[in-house]
Amino acid sequence: MADSVPGLQSGLSLVLVMTAAGTIAHRVAGRRFFRFAVVGASGTVVVLGLTYILTDIIGLWYPVSYAIGFIASVANNYYLNSIWTFRGQKAYNLGFVRFLTVCGITWVLNETVVIILTEVAGLWYLASAAIGIASGFVTNYVLSLRFVWHRQQGSKPRIGRAA
Repeated sequence: MADSVPGLQSGLSLVLVMTAAGTIAHRVAGRRFFRFAVVGASGTVVVLGLTYILTDIIGLWYPVSYAIGFIASVANNYYLNSIWTFRGQKAYNLGFVRFLTVCGITWVLNETVVIILTEVAGLWYLASAAIGIASGFVTNYVLSLRFVWHRQQGSKPRIGRAA
């Protein structure tokens, strides 16, 4: 399938690179960062898959398709991070709203990167989307630790190794 869709290999390659980076990060930063990277890779599949379907099959304009795919991936990532990455930690009140806000901050950067790389640099919109997603990964992790999930004991969340 990847050979039949131009540029899809770029998106799939990004998922593999993110997973490999997550594996390296596991060694350096710990299990939580690794899990966040794996969840992020699954979100990348969601956003790129929906963006492709909505743009190339249904015919929506790619920035609209990307926004819809991004929202779906935020829901996917919040759920998976809640049950796996940050298991044992409670989200602050209105955790999903906080996560959506954190991701919204990154989305502005992502959407800007997608449009500039597609319209100005001439990249295929899914390759641009993959680069945009990668550009916001660390920001999402740090902001999620700080503003979305917290330790039940009331201590401040740490960046890096899980307790």
